[in-house]
Amino acid sequence: MYLAIPLAYALFSFQSALAAYNLVKEYSGSDFFSGWDFGNGTYDSTTHGHVNYLNQSHATSQKLAYINDAGHAIIRVDDFSTVIWENKRNSVRIETTDYFPVGSVIIFDATHIPFGCSVSLLPSPHLPCGI
Repeated sequence: MYLAIPLAYALFSFQSALAAYNLVKEYSGSDFFSGWDFGNGTYDSTTHGHVNYLNQSHATSQKLAYINDAGHAIIRVDDFSTVIWENKRNSVRIETTDYFPVGSVIIFDATHIPFGCSVSLLPSPHLPCGI
């Protein structure tokens, strides 16, 4: 606790450091899905899972990617269909079409983030399991 006060003072006393960042892009509300590429009916080739990534129109029509009444972007996997072995479950994968250079600060504010085995926001060979 004693170290936190001088550290906070040191961090916030340098005005040039605070003014170094400007908001470049905001993804929110009804415009959240603008500027993203959806998987266009592609198979998951990154982790070799049994997933079929839908394009934007199919994802929206199946309520897998949409804006709810509160203005929040919803992105989900199809957890309401029965998928037999060897078929692939519908899901959503989005990638930004914008470029953010090294040194960019990205802030992500979420109301709910799923957790558990094989859930990841980023492709990784070490997906969390047993959480």
